[in-house]
Amino acid sequence: VWHHYDGGALRLYRLGLAEVRLSRSEPQAVVPAGVWQAAEPEGEAVLAGCTVAPGFEFEDFALGNADELLREFPGEEALIRRLLG
Repeated sequence: VWHHYDGGALRLYRLGLAEVRLSRSEPQAVVPAGVWQAAEPEGEAVLAGCTVAPGFEFEDFALGNADELLREFPGEEALIRRLLG
């Protein structure tokens, strides 16, 4: 669960699902298990947090690979290339 605390809006990308814009008027959003995600501030500064359950373990963490994500989500090519190069 992502939480917006202060500052500008935060754009939350959930590949395969709708994009969400977190702000004071919409302060939280859920990313289901197994969904690739990325977050990007819209303004100069955002204070946000992410609560995970069950607890976060680094061995379960993976950074997205652009080539693999492009094969799985070809409709998101512009976003993937912009965020991952």
